[in-house]
Amino acid sequence: MSVNISFKGKRVLVTGGGNGLGRALCERLYLEGAIVTALCRNQDWLESLERDCPGLRTICVDLEDWEATRDQLSKLEVMDCLVNNAGVGVAENVMETTPRGFDKVMNVNLKGMINVGQVIAQKMIDSNQGGTMVNVSSMSSETGSRQNVSYAMSKAATDMLTKVMAQELGPKHIRVNSVNPTVISGTVLSRALFDETSQGAMAKKYIVERTPLGRICDMEDALNAILFLLSDASAIIQGKSVFLDGGYRAC
Repeated sequence: MSVNISFKGKRVLVTGGGNGLGRALCERLYLEGAIVTALCRNQDWLESLERDCPGLRTICVDLEDWEATRDQLSKLEVMDCLVNNAGVGVAENVMETTPRGFDKVMNVNLKGMINVGQVIAQKMIDSNQGGTMVNVSSMSSETGSRQNVSYAMSKAATDMLTKVMAQELGPKHIRVNSVNPTVISGTVLSRALFDETSQGAMAKKYIVERTPLGRICDMEDALNAILFLLSDASAIIQGKSVFLDGGYRAC
């Protein structure tokens, strides 16, 4: 039996949809025939996305603003799918972590995810239609790294949030899972970490050599995993963190 995955006519909300993985996902879903809403705090990025994907809908709001986010999302119709993709990072080690940096990361990466999830899930429940959610986490949720304390903590919490959401929302026919990629090639983060300096080259060499598949996650890997988890092809998968690490954690 072949697996048929279709998003034609599906209503999908993607947070952090203005650039990087979020933008690529919006573009892919748009081409697949989905009715896409992209949420982002940067109006210029959203306008660029609208030009490339005519008819795609956008919401400009900062997820750090709890009430403004709820106000904007309350105007939406019921979504079939949600991708909690928005995230930020602050390069601070344990001894340098500041309340401001820590709070910013947690406000967006965790509180923002809870806030969006609450509003969208409630609409799914009220309509009695159910739906699917994918939280974008990271391999950092299990593999700590230097200068990454707040981000790694937020992603560890994301994995646990995913499990709790799966337990509580499952009986309402809402599936919730996460994807946990390594650094995704071609993104701003990968270009920063694996820059053309000797240190950047060494960092990439270390990860690639430790990874059984011999490469890091690319954009297509991440997109395909998210689309699979959003689709009916993964109908029995619930509360899982799917690591897109090429076997890195196995070694």
